[in-house]
Formats: sequence, C-alpha cells, structure tokens
Amino acid sequence: MTVTIKIQRHNKYEADGYHLDAVCDGEECGILTLEEGVVARQVGRKVLKHPVLKVDEINVFAPFQRRGVATKLYEAAADLACEDGVQLASIYRLPWAKSNEFWAKQIAKGRATVWSRDPGANRHRDQIILNSCVRDLSGVRKRRR
Repeated sequence: MTVTIKIQRHNKYEADGYHLDAVCDGEECGILTLEEGVVARQVGRKVLKHPVLKVDEINVFAPFQRRGVATKLYEAAADLACEDGVQLASIYRLPWAKSNEFWAKQIAKGRATVWSRDPGANRHRDQIILNSCVRDLSGVRKRRR
C-alpha cells in the first residue's frame, strides 16, 4: 500500500495550522489537523511556555487502521513542526482513542515527554510533546543479537 500525504495550510478559528490528508493507493484514508499553540507548565513560581503545533484531530478510516497510516500522518506533522521551529504536541486525547497507545509508545521509546500533567490525574489531558525534531515515529524495534 502506498501512502501519500497532502498538506494544506489553514486558518481555523483564528488559529493558524495545517490540514493533512492521507491517500492510500488513490483513496482518502485518513486526516490529521494541527493548530499553532503553546503548552505551559508551572515550575515553582515560574510559568514555562513552549510553542508547539498541537494535534487537533486525527482519524484513520476503518479499513486502513493498523496499517501505518496514522504513523505516516504523525511523521508528516512532526516534519512540519520541525520546519516551523517548534515541536509536535498532543494536548488532549479521548479516553478510548487509539492515539493514546501511540503517545504511550513514543514516551516509552524516549521520543516524547509529558510536559505537564493534569492535576486531576486524568492522563488523557496530559500535555505531551515530541523531543526535538523526531522524524521517525515508527514502532520498529531494535533487532536482537
């Protein structure tokens, strides 16, 4: 299956961002939208702010799930963030969303960091950002020797 990503810049709700369409063998198979934003966290008396591209929505259509389409969308989004001089971030995930697994894997692999935690201990509202310009987000494991 060949996956290509089409990128459009947009201004949605007064926030600049991007709309990415995934096309699988000529058929639309998923979308990802991004918005420019800032994540913030309290450290002592200071509030640290960090500019990011926030994932607003990601959706891979049912027949194309579990085939690497979401990873390709996230990689294209990470490239855009790098080009803009910011990092890719996830601010809010629905409790049942498959993206929770994706972000947990990125944290486990050391590619992403929880920037700030929801004080109510709701993990789905944690602010997670990719570390620097990470471009390969695939789940490929190191080969055993």
